[in-house]
Amino acid sequence: MRTKLFTLFFLIFSAFSIFASEIWETVEDIVVNDITATKRILASENMAMTVNTTANGENETIIDLAADKITLINHKNKSYQVIKLSEYVRFAEQLAEELKSRGQIDQNKVAPKVTFTSQGSETVGRWNCEVWAVSVDGKPYSRVWVAAELKDSPFIAFRKRFSTIFPESIAKYRNIESVIESNFFDKGMIVKTVKVSASNRMPAITTTLVSLKKSDLKAITFKIPEGYQNKSVGASEGTKQQ
Repeated sequence: MRTKLFTLFFLIFSAFSIFASEIWETVEDIVVNDITATKRILASENMAMTVNTTANGENETIIDLAADKITLINHKNKSYQVIKLSEYVRFAEQLAEELKSRGQIDQNKVAPKVTFTSQGSETVGRWNCEVWAVSVDGKPYSRVWVAAELKDSPFIAFRKRFSTIFPESIAKYRNIESVIESNFFDKGMIVKTVKVSASNRMPAITTTLVSLKKSDLKAITFKIPEGYQNKSVGASEGTKQQ
């Protein structure tokens, strides 16, 4: 159970690295085996919401800095979970040290060597990009397209800000995608990623930014639908139904 919660840290860290003084919106298409899923992110100064849409439905992840909480909504399972952010960060830090002391975390494997090689320039949508090959522990991992003209995009500043929330003791265990993204903070914004297939049985995964704009919304709002089960740790039976 504790290891599963630590794994959840990776998902939260990579899924939410965005905050802003205004509300901005990005839309990404994620293609696997010619099947497209959509990721929509809204970000404000103290709040960020990601909505993932697939053929199986939607799920949402909301981080509210002012309220010090993360809300996960699974529409397929009709459930939700609320996590206190500050407590979770402390818990993740303690758990990382505990697992490391037990030998259950191999730092050389959890924090592998990631290298980058420039492969020239290409255009993605309306953005001129530099293409980079990414290797992990000497093996091809992905290719990324970085738009230098988006270097000063609000999203870059927002991601930098969020990355400071997590102490170095657990930040070093970020997933590889987060390590790749942070490498290009000073070069530009990643607008396309093709994750290399680990084997012939596994498909490549292509993620492409299709929209980046300032939103007309005045606030980011969400509502947990009536009847959804509360799966939060410590939720009593009386609060299981929203």
